[in-house]
Amino acid sequence: MRYRIIFTLALLNPPLFLHGLTVGVFDIKGDVAGTGGRLADLAQSEIQNEKSFVMRDRLSVQNMKTEQEKCSAGLKECPTLSGEAKLLDMYVTGEAVSLAEKKRVILKAVKAGDQKITALAVGNADTLEKSMNEAAAELRKKMVAASKDAGASQKWKLAVEPVRAADAKAQALPEIAGLDAILLYALSKRAVFDLIDVKSDDIVEGERLLSAQGFAPGAFAPSGSDYTHFVTATLKVYDEVRILRYIVTNRKTRVAVITDQIEWTDKQGPFEAFDDLAKNTENQVQNVLGKVVIAGCDPVDAKVIFESRDPSRPKDENVCKSPLEIENIPAGEYTVLFTHEERNTLTKVITVKPVETLNMGKILLPDIDMSLFQQASAAESGGKYTEANSFYSQFYTKYPKHRMATYAMYREGYVTQLRLKKVADGRKILDAVISRAPDAEIRSEAYVGLALGFKAEGDVEKANGYFRMLTEQYAGTTAAEFARECLDGKCSF
Repeated sequence: MRYRIIFTLALLNPPLFLHGLTVGVFDIKGDVAGTGGRLADLAQSEIQNEKSFVMRDRLSVQNMKTEQEKCSAGLKECPTLSGEAKLLDMYVTGEAVSLAEKKRVILKAVKAGDQKITALAVGNADTLEKSMNEAAAELRKKMVAASKDAGASQKWKLAVEPVRAADAKAQALPEIAGLDAILLYALSKRAVFDLIDVKSDDIVEGERLLSAQGFAPGAFAPSGSDYTHFVTATLKVYDEVRILRYIVTNRKTRVAVITDQIEWTDKQGPFEAFDDLAKNTENQVQNVLGKVVIAGCDPVDAKVIFESRDPSRPKDENVCKSPLEIENIPAGEYTVLFTHEERNTLTKVITVKPVETLNMGKILLPDIDMSLFQQASAAESGGKYTEANSFYSQFYTKYPKHRMATYAMYREGYVTQLRLKKVADGRKILDAVISRAPDAEIRSEAYVGLALGFKAEGDVEKANGYFRMLTEQYAGTTAAEFARECLDGKCSF
């Protein structure tokens, strides 16, 4: 692991104070030159000035980790931890970035449980210590305000993944590790976002160590799963210019709802550019994206496929639950396909407008077009057997779940055996009919076809075996009556 940041999740002793929010501070990461722990202590000292917070010493988890390593190595016996340990309500992490002769520290306070970032603050000074003091003082005030806000939010819940380098020059930039923190800070200023932190490898490792002591996995480290959208970005360097391409993706549909790029120079720094990115993203959310609501479909399990006129956008496929709400659709024209194996496909062209909700109401898919089946029956009656089989095959291939699909396959097998005299080929088709486990009427008719095929080949014994089976197992069906006549020597076909 690149950083040794372990959750201050609990203490081995029960807490003395249970009234305030329990807060832990992790080592500061980034361009800290080995002072991440000391910077975290500065932040903890400042935050502790708020007397309603119960602070947890960041070193306690390191002690716990050391003890766990001794237990795992068999150097000592360790009892299972009990549920007396007090969990964290909130934790603080930080990133230090060196830009334009300045030392910037970006702190974030994260709510345990739903992983929501409740406060962000930036310190900007000529030393890390001054920047930390500045950021921590601002963060403490914001944390107090955030702790009083318990209302639910309808905003986008946005997670930001670490910015990735697209070339070797970008990889060499010391600030690349802190760009996601800068982006989070810029996005925190916008009204349409709730920001969600993502669990790091270090937190996963800390959780693993605690679970080995008897705690259930996930009991302490929040999952970071409660977000609706996420941001991915790549950075490329062209001489003194940095270009960041970013994508905002809907987590549920995996569809990119916003794509764009920003640029800045090595002298300018990314803060202003990232502020523009956040503003542009907010504008697109408020002024570009729309919503579609479908009350339901008949059949209820129909599929809904959105196809954009923009070929670069992938199809969006959903099952038509009741109701179906599809959010964050970029404004524009779409072709919407409603499909189901037992119905004809319904196609609608819609226009999604910015900010507005398009209500499509209840969708009724039309019945399947029976013209192929009707053409097949007419061709068979007219003695055009090859043409009839072609239509039968097209019908059951196009509508495999239709109630007449298996019957169409049966007619194809019957015609192939007894009209086109291709007994072996027809037998394969009739065997496929039976393997579909259709209702008794069609299944018995398929057995009749098989029996007649064997009779046409001169295998009377095998044919009569099928006829006897039909009279015994399918009594009362038309096929059984026909089979009885064949056994009496009155078989005609």
